[in-house]
Amino acid sequence: LSAVIAKLDIPRPQVLIEALFMEVDVTDSESLGFSGLVRIVSGDTEFAFALGADAAAAALLGPAAPGIDLLPIPISSIIPGVPFLAGFGRETDDSTIKAIIRAAASNANTNIISAPHILTSDNEEAEIRIGDNIPIVTSRVDAATGGLNLSTSVNVERLDIGVTLRVTPQITEGNMIRLDIFQEITAINLALSIITNASAQDTGVALSNRRVENTVVVGDGDTVVIGGLISDQYDDTIDKVPFLGDIPILGWMFKSTSRTLTKKNLLIFLTPHIVRSQQDLIAETIRKREEFIERSQQGLKMSDRERAADEKLRKQAEAAGKPYTPGRGLNPVRHAMFEHAARYPLERMFEIEKLRAEERARAAARSKQPGPQYLLRTVEFADEQQAIDAITTLVDLGYDGTLVTAERNGRLFYEIRVGPYDSLQDAQQAARVLERAQGISSTIEVQTPEENPEP
Repeated sequence: LSAVIAKLDIPRPQVLIEALFMEVDVTDSESLGFSGLVRIVSGDTEFAFALGADAAAAALLGPAAPGIDLLPIPISSIIPGVPFLAGFGRETDDSTIKAIIRAAASNANTNIISAPHILTSDNEEAEIRIGDNIPIVTSRVDAATGGLNLSTSVNVERLDIGVTLRVTPQITEGNMIRLDIFQEITAINLALSIITNASAQDTGVALSNRRVENTVVVGDGDTVVIGGLISDQYDDTIDKVPFLGDIPILGWMFKSTSRTLTKKNLLIFLTPHIVRSQQDLIAETIRKREEFIERSQQGLKMSDRERAADEKLRKQAEAAGKPYTPGRGLNPVRHAMFEHAARYPLERMFEIEKLRAEERARAAARSKQPGPQYLLRTVEFADEQQAIDAITTLVDLGYDGTLVTAERNGRLFYEIRVGPYDSLQDAQQAARVLERAQGISSTIEVQTPEENPEP
């Protein structure tokens, strides 16, 4: 019994998953219209008349008559970086007529929606939700009889919107990780609410939803990109002079139209890290702390003088047996980071990384030298199809499996073997993963170089 308990009572590896939700918004717009200005000067009298709704035209046509402000804002804030601009005009002694035709295009940028991190045990589901809880009107019932003020019954449900990430990691052979992913982004769609004339009091708001459910296999520390969900939305805008812009054909002299295409691509970046021991957890903790301080820029950084003064006050508080608290006006988050750095110094992460590099070097040296290999002998099947299904499942999970047949008492038996492994530690780790994740018990067989088959 003690042997069984010792076999089952082992620390389970964990997986730290770094997620990044990025929305690439590529907006293309096209505009075409007519803008013009007529200025007539007769003696001391000057008349100015502008056509079209484009204020940029007035800036290019020159100053208007005294007292008439056709461009209340600077030209640099209206047409910066216009890729194409053409115009034509005619001048006489007493009048000026100019017009322009303009076409423009613009591109939007990239938006990072969220960057959550999840730490969970092997083969355990974890969920993180970032968002709001909003009321949604589901039904409205008015009384059939009554006066002018009829009684109304409204049913309201609450709905979670925002970013939801559910992931179940499963560590397989060769430090590969199988991720079962559910990702959903729900948001209020104001544009759709306007198009459908939806009222929050009557029918509620319109919602947009983008969801991904899939399974991927990725290596430890590698990044996988999921998504490419594209949504397109066209918006048509017409700027015109009232009444004049509605005249057939000639109305184009008094209006301009624009069409905007909003294209949003949702990309999901996932980077898993296997945490097998306390040292791995410490290293990941230090790494995330340094990333947090670096992204916070100068807000959390302390100079050498500030560190020395803080350390002096801390030691005085410890000598007096009192808890240390930051002074008034100081950033408490910065001092929390300082305390964490004192407990887990950055040099500790470098030491752990050095130990990892030395272990990898020893493993590489062992792989070059002929030595014993370790094979996992798992279950036996009397039915061939059951054995094939079991070996197929293990191979799909990333294991190097082999199906071996043996005859006993005139019957064929099918045994699944996994491996071989170059070290006993790797074989034991694989056996523990098989036991915990698949419920498959195994025994380790040592193969000497003489017993290993030649390739």
